[in-house]
Amino acid sequence: TDQMNRIVNELDSIHFSIKKASQLVKEIGRQ
Repeated sequence: TDQMNRIVNELDSIHFSIKKASQLVKEIGRQ
């Protein structure tokens, strides 16, 4: 259904944001 697609998209972008955030943390931790 349309609502399912919306939820999946939301989760997808949240997952992407978490991945980017953890990469940033790793970069900062290396310095």
